[in-house]
Amino acid sequence: MKNKFLYGITIFIIGGFLSFYLTSKYYTFKQYAYSTVLTLSAMGKYQKGDDYTAIILLYQALGSYPNMSLAYLTLGDLYFKKGVYNLSKECYQKALSIENHKYSFFSSKRNDSGIKKYIEERIKKIEEIMNRKNVENYIVNVKFELKPKEK
Repeated sequence: MKNKFLYGITIFIIGGFLSFYLTSKYYTFKQYAYSTVLTLSAMGKYQKGDDYTAIILLYQALGSYPNMSLAYLTLGDLYFKKGVYNLSKECYQKALSIENHKYSFFSSKRNDSGIKKYIEERIKKIEEIMNRKNVENYIVNVKFELKPKEK
């Protein structure tokens, strides 16, 4: 009887610590998963040409999990497409700076040389464009308007 009681207490204590540990890990993973879903939804909107909705979804994703490198990469592509080179460059640089984060979309454990090369080429291209057009001192205001969908 005494052994069963001690066994029960031990299991209760270990279960409590394990539950606390998994809850703290789950919360971070939950944020990451939600951010991933939003980022992938934004990428779908971007491919369909709905850039403004994609930008809004990406900012929501980054609000949920600010270390989502794929969201920064996609934002960089969107801003590059729109000609907002200074914001595009910032997003690409941020994506590269968080590459070593353990939940990074293209972490250092994977073969990510293609993604790094792509981002570095984009940054060089942006710098060339900014030097050619001398736009580095311009302040760009981005305006978002929510419009109802046309039927």
